[in-house]
Amino acid sequence: MNGSTIGIDPSVARPAIAIWPARETWQLKIEGQGSERFMALCGSVRDWAYHHAPDDLLAVFIERPTNSFPNPALYQANGIIQVGVLSGLQGRFRHPVSCFELSPGTWKKHSIGKGNAKKDDVWHWAVGEIGIGSSVTQDECDALAIARAGHALLEQGADLG
Repeated sequence: MNGSTIGIDPSVARPAIAIWPARETWQLKIEGQGSERFMALCGSVRDWAYHHAPDDLLAVFIERPTNSFPNPALYQANGIIQVGVLSGLQGRFRHPVSCFELSPGTWKKHSIGKGNAKKDDVWHWAVGEIGIGSSVTQDECDALAIARAGHALLEQGADLG
C-alpha cells in the first residue's frame, strides 16, 4: 500500500511519534504542570503534525490506554494528543485525516506478530529486525510498532470505524 501512517505512544510528559514506512521517530518533551502541561501537549503535537506529517499520510494511530494500569491523566493526554494532531493536520491538508485508537494487544499482534509481546520484544524488533538505531527510546519503538500495525491494518482492509 502506498502512503504513510503515524503511530503515537501517548504520554503526558514525553509522547513518542513515528512514521511508517519511513521509520522516523520523535519523542516530545512537554514542560509544565496541570492544565499548563496539557495546553503545551496540545500545542506541541499540533506543531509537530503541521511541520512533520508526510505528504502521503493515510491515517494516524494512537495506543488506547488500558485498564490494567488506570491513569486518568493518560486518558486525558490521549484525547488531547488526538485533538492536537488532528488540528495540525487540518492546517496542513485540505482533506480530513482519520485517527484511530489501537489496543496494545492489537498493535503488537499486527506489528511484531505477538499480541502479548513485552517491552523488550518490541525494542528488539525495532532495533534488530527493522534496523533503527539503538539510541531510540522504548516509547519511540512502541510508536513505530503502532504506526506499522496501522499500516498493516489498512493494507488488510480492516474495519477500523
